[in-house]
Order: sequence, then structure tokens, then C-alpha cells
Amino acid sequence: MKAILGASVLSLLLLTVWEHSEMVQMGYEIEQMKREKLHQHKRQQALLVEYYELVSLNRIEQFATTHLGFVWPQPGQVVLISHP
Repeated sequence: MKAILGASVLSLLLLTVWEHSEMVQMGYEIEQMKREKLHQHKRQQALLVEYYELVSLNRIEQFATTHLGFVWPQPGQVVLISHP
């Protein structure tokens, strides 16, 4: 009888220790995920800034004129076509 009671108490104690260690491990994983989420948010913000810089009309115009040789049309070179 004492052996069964002792085994039961020991089993409950081991279960409690295991459960506590699992909770601690999950806490570490949650903190790691929070850090990763913050890192990804900062990366997203940096990419958005880069995107808006790349699609800036001033930047596109500068690139077209300096690298591609584009020039503004002279008066008379532009023909407007009306859409019916």
C-alpha cells in the first residue's frame, strides 16, 4: 500500500516538474517569436521605404534621363489623340 502511494506521489511530482519545464520552454519560444516578429516588422518597414523610393516619379525621371537617354519632347512633338 505504501509503495503504491509512494509511486503515485512520485508520479505526480515528476508530472509537475515536467509540466513546469514545458511551460518554461514555451515561454522561451514565445519570447523568441516576439523578437522575430519585431525583426520582421522592422524589415517590412525598411522594404516599404525602399519601395516608395524606387517608385518615386522624380527618381524614375532622373534614371530615364541619365541612364536611358530619355529627353522631354519639344513643342510640336506631342500629338494628343481623343478617345471616342
